[in-house]
This record gives sequence, C-alpha cells and structure tokens, in this order.
Amino acid sequence: MIISVTDLSAYFFCPRALYLQKVMGFRQPPTQSMVVGMFKHSVLEKANLAEKDAVLSIRKDMRREDYERVIFDSYMRVLEREIGVRECLFQEFGTSPGLVREQMAALLRLEAAARAGDVYDFALNTGLFGDSLWESLVPRILMEVRVKSDELMLRGRIDKAELFKDRCVVHEIKTGRVPAGSIWPSHRVQASAYCMLAEKHFNVKSDESVLNYSGIERIVRLNPFSVREVIETRDQVMGLFESDEAPECKRPNCSCRNHDL
Repeated sequence: MIISVTDLSAYFFCPRALYLQKVMGFRQPPTQSMVVGMFKHSVLEKANLAEKDAVLSIRKDMRREDYERVIFDSYMRVLEREIGVRECLFQEFGTSPGLVREQMAALLRLEAAARAGDVYDFALNTGLFGDSLWESLVPRILMEVRVKSDELMLRGRIDKAELFKDRCVVHEIKTGRVPAGSIWPSHRVQASAYCMLAEKHFNVKSDESVLNYSGIERIVRLNPFSVREVIETRDQVMGLFESDEAPECKRPNCSCRNHDL
C-alpha cells in the first residue's frame, strides 16, 4: 500500500473524515479555499515554466534590479492569463478576482526577488549568460514535482524543489491561516515526509523544508524525531484504511458530522 502525503496531514485534521473519503468514497464539494489554492499552484507552476525565456533575455550590462524586473514581468504575464481564464469561476465561489490578483502578485514579487538574487549571483560568479547560464544555473527550481517511494510507502507532489548540487530544499505553498509563531502539526509531518521523499527522488540530502504562508515563512528541519513521526503517522493511516468501521470524531463542528461530505 502506498499512502499519499496529503493523507498524512488529513489524518491530523480528522481521521473520520479521511476514512469517509478514502474508504467509503464520500467526496467533499469544491470550496472557495480549494479553488484559490489550485489557482495559486497553477500560476506558480506556469511561472516556473516561463522562467527560461526571462533568464535567456538577461544581459551582462543589467543590474540586479533589472533581473528582478524581467523575471517579475514574466511571472505577471502568466498571472494575468490565468486570472482571465478563471475569473468566472472565482465569481461563482464568491471570490474577488482583483483580491486574488493582488495577493498572488505580492507572492510572485517575493518569488521574483529571491530568484533574481540566485540568477544575478550565479551570473556574476560564473560570467555565464544566455543558454550557458540557463543550462548551468544553480539552484535549479522545479515546481509540482511528483515523488514516490516504495521503500517509504509514500507518494506525493512537492510544490517547489530548490535543487542544489548536493542538497534539495523543499518548499510548500500554503493558503490557509498562518499559525501564530509555530507550525501546524499536519503541516510539519507533511513537510518532513516531502523531505524524505525528495532525498529518495533526487538522491541528495534534503533536511530542510520551507512553509510559505503568503510570504510568511516557517522552517521545518528533518531529524530522527520527525522521521519517526512520519513513519508512525503513515502506519496509523494504513491501519485506518484497513479498518472495518469509521472512527468516532470528537470535533463538534467537523465536516464529517454534516453535509460537507
């Protein structure tokens, strides 16, 4: 049995709801947060694909802020196209396209600034530009990376992998409420699981994950305790899926108790 990493985080939220969905076949209708979350992931994935043309257009006489402008402009073109495609869907779910654009543009500006720094420093240190710069660029950014390990009995999709020569930093893009000075347990185990999968997938060390809550970052370090937490949670989820009946839920307003499923 191969368990999805999202099932690990869902188990922390409500084992009963997870059982009803995965074992009984109940389905949760799309929500506003789901629509916005899928949109953000789509924009980031397509912005990453558009990055090559931006990097190829960078010239030797450009300053760091010029790099950022070129990369940010390429990201914004993607955002405007995606907003146009989904505008009616946003309105259907009571979401303001203008607000989504504003929030996403702020996130893309942060991404562009970070990426421009990477590209500028690499070009400055190597003297490479054009195709040579693109082919040699480190770190390499990969979006929506599908990973699977039969050994770990886990599978999933990493939002963003920052790939260096000897290590990988995992990034997870979150759309929910920002935890006050800490990390949600469900997000912690999810981040740790993705680090473990990244090590198997890329065959490099991956002991750091960055959780990005709309520009606010939380760091998760992989250690023996977090590895054990992932394995124990995986085993609990497997046991849940093999059970003959749904567990009880103690949360009075949980979706498993009403018509949300």
